[in-house]
Amino acid sequence: MQYPVNTINIKNPFKKGHYGVDFGWDSSIKGAESNQPIYAVEKGKVISIQKQVTGGNVLIIRHENGYVSEYAHLSKILVKLYDEVERGEHVANMGHSGIVTGPHLHFGLYKGTKLNYKDKNNFVDPLKYLEKEKNQIISSKSKEKEKILEKRKEVFPLGNYKTLSELNIRSGPGTNYSQKKVKDLTKDGKKNATSTNLNSLAVYKKGTVFTALEIIKKDGVWTKTPSGYICIKGKSGKDYCKKI
Repeated sequence: MQYPVNTINIKNPFKKGHYGVDFGWDSSIKGAESNQPIYAVEKGKVISIQKQVTGGNVLIIRHENGYVSEYAHLSKILVKLYDEVERGEHVANMGHSGIVTGPHLHFGLYKGTKLNYKDKNNFVDPLKYLEKEKNQIISSKSKEKEKILEKRKEVFPLGNYKTLSELNIRSGPGTNYSQKKVKDLTKDGKKNATSTNLNSLAVYKKGTVFTALEIIKKDGVWTKTPSGYICIKGKSGKDYCKKI
């Protein structure tokens, strides 16, 4: 998932009592208080448009990866209920609707298919899931700057890796892609599958050594292998494979 703004200026990070991240406005944009574009962090569907006392104009999008994103204090919403949106699509403008001390975007990320404000346990820290696009910059004034930069420094070289647990082999880099069958694997892949039934879903055994041909940092870290796609590191930061 990408950041919802092009200038990453974090004013208030995720913490107990504040279940989201506040992004400040970019003063270099003319009329930025109400004109700064807000982008969908991932492909999805608009499931709610609300006018709240506290959150002001709120947009909620459900994504195919099992998460729901929330955009609050908007000045203008550019999409309609049940619209399908693409990753990086301009869906709203930043504002100061609701109860605020100044213009900003409150961005929340919720694990599930429908946002439940009473269920605080399913809100997650967006910074663990968002990836900076090439055209996005980090403001020198941003809080959590080191956290963002440290995430970008993490390197996953090509070469051989070993699975730390049994892992599904998928047709693409993400849990929204279908799981392959054993019959679709290479000869070596079949040897390392947990099942010898060719029509069974493909799962690598714990301790399987495979070659990473390409690294994809999207919804965690995935790699393309000769047999399919494997998750190296989950969105939560959990390691599923180690470099050898």
